[in-house]
This record gives sequence, C-alpha cells and structure tokens, in this order.
Amino acid sequence: MKDSDDLSRHVLVWLDPRRWRVGLRSGINPETLPLIEEWIGQDLPAVVRMRREDSPSLLHLGIPLSPDKGRMRVSLEVCRDTVVKASPPLSLSQVMPSAPPRWQEPLHRIIMSSSAVGLMPGVYGSLAWQHLTGKTYLSAQSDVDLLFHVRNARQLDHVLRTLQEVESRYGLKADGEFIFADGGAVAWREMLQSGGKVLVKSDRSVSLRPVADLLGTLPEKGEACRCQLTME
Repeated sequence: MKDSDDLSRHVLVWLDPRRWRVGLRSGINPETLPLIEEWIGQDLPAVVRMRREDSPSLLHLGIPLSPDKGRMRVSLEVCRDTVVKASPPLSLSQVMPSAPPRWQEPLHRIIMSSSAVGLMPGVYGSLAWQHLTGKTYLSAQSDVDLLFHVRNARQLDHVLRTLQEVESRYGLKADGEFIFADGGAVAWREMLQSGGKVLVKSDRSVSLRPVADLLGTLPEKGEACRCQLTME
C-alpha cells in the first residue's frame, strides 16, 4: 500500500468493502449509501480530491455514480487506513478503446506530440470512468480535460501549442490542468495569460499565485515527466 503522502489529487483508490464505513468521517444520504456500497463492492475506485491540512490521515474522495444511477457525484471523507489499493490515473493509451470514434485522431495526436517532449499522457474524468465501469459517461457535449505534470518550460510551451492546435484543427474542446513540481495545479487556459494571478489548487489548499512565480519554477531543461489527461 502506498504511503499517505503519495495519495495526491487524481489518484484512484480502492476502499476495503468490509471496513470503509468504519472509517467514514462524513455524512452520507441514507438513500445514497446502498449505491456507494454497490460501487465499492464491484471493486470500483474512488478518486482523491483533497487532503485536509488539519487531518492528514483523512482523504476527501469522489465517486461519480454511473448515469443509470442518476449520474450523482458523491463526496465522502474516509480514514486513509481503509484504502487497500491505489493507482495513478489510467494512461490515455489504455482508455483509447473506450473513446468515441471522433476523438480517436485528436487524442492520438496528443499522445504523439506529448511523447516528442518526453511526456506520457494519462486520462481521468468521464472517459476514464467509462473505461473502468463499462457504462456510458460521455455525451455529445463532453469536453476533454487535460492534466499535465510539467517539469520544464519546453514541455509547457509544447503542450500549450498542441492543445490549441487540437482545438483549432479538430474542434475538440480541451480543459484541464498543468501540475507543477511543487504539486500546484493550474487550468491550462489560464497559463496563456501574459501576467497576473491564477487559481492554484494543491492537495490541501486553493490559492491565488502570480503566473510569473509558477513559470519561475520551470527550468529550460529538466527530467522528462509523466503527463495525464482528463475527460469530463
């Protein structure tokens, strides 16, 4: 089992079906409880959304119940010791068989372009849940939400160009985040700004930080990193 420090945002976690209710620290609607139990009993994961600064042993998780269950997004807070397994988000290559035909070419373009700068795309959100559950989470209005772990300026610039090209060429709307070395995550569209402050999310907080500060953390060269993509 991973150390608790590795259970960061977007990590998938599987809860012990026999013990998770003992570790539950948030209120749950009684009508929703059987749906959560069914989800966990089917060996499906939850996703880490945040860690509380004042309670590091607790995890704030999310479960997007399938459309046939009302498409509810359930939030729950549980003790970390009820987690029996954890995994990073699925890779984009893994979930390509579950992507709509019209997405195949642009997503393949993202994979190839990211690979050129040492990035390995991953995916979470609707496409990932569709792949994990076999249920239909995507609709005609779904966006592709991207999440990239960038470690140098070259990667950041290259991915920004790729995302704009994919939207312009294929009409596939892209959203999502860049995650920096300190764990701060910023919506990629905000990084197109020439200056000012942007909303930065981390495992334990949300704050405003100057764009210049974030860019200052990126060297011109650096170790290649893994990049992840999101579908909502």
